[in-house]
Amino acid sequence: VFDAHADAMKGIKPVSHEDMNRELIDDGLLERGKLLLVGVRKVWGQEQEFLEEKGIQLINSQKIINNFEDVKNELREFVSKHDTGSRLHCRRE
Repeated sequence: VFDAHADAMKGIKPVSHEDMNRELIDDGLLERGKLLLVGVRKVWGQEQEFLEEKGIQLINSQKIINNFEDVKNELREFVSKHDTGSRLHCRRE
């Protein structure tokens, strides 16, 4: 998921953009560890705990700015590991 927020707050009713990722995991619609958050700028304490507990990977926006080559490698590794059937293409210079 490419998003500036983790969207993993707790206790939001009805479900909203603030807790969508938490709901997908908690309801079993998405397996834990098969979510990669890319471009996140801010993670609240309760979200961080949830991400760590569920094994959800995060690539923050600062890492994209500072080391995009590493980010591309992490994306390739994640896609390859989870064999989603999709392909990530990054132009090589």
